[in-house]
Amino acid sequence: MILANVKAPGCVPLIQEYHVTLPQQPTLQQLQLLRAGTAVEGVHCKPKLVQVLGQTSKDSTQDSSKTSGLRNAGRNHNGKCIVRIDVSEGKKHEVRILVAAAGLELLALKRVRVGGFIMPRNIQKGGYMQLKASDLDKVFQQPRPS
Repeated sequence: MILANVKAPGCVPLIQEYHVTLPQQPTLQQLQLLRAGTAVEGVHCKPKLVQVLGQTSKDSTQDSSKTSGLRNAGRNHNGKCIVRIDVSEGKKHEVRILVAAAGLELLALKRVRVGGFIMPRNIQKGGYMQLKASDLDKVFQQPRPS
């Protein structure tokens, strides 16, 4: 099963959370453009959430869900900025197109959550994993508000 194309029971789109790495912190205007959305495959797509995440210092853990080590809102130790973007449309390259439409340069893109299922950190780029029944149940759960 490919999670990118799965819809929850009742055809409710699943929220997918992405972490976008940018070379610098976006301006307020760029964040507003991101939040306003843009046309993707002929459909206006608007993110459910756009949030600048905190900086992780070199000595902090790599777990972004922990707040220890967070500093200087959204800039990591290399001067790069991590932005969380939640979408529900699931259009091809939707997040990339949203970022480009806001005039931002995308350095890296990582899907970290589908529905209530948090993607394991050990999945390699282009890799996949077999889902257990309990994992699939999490996919269809609504995520908790952050």
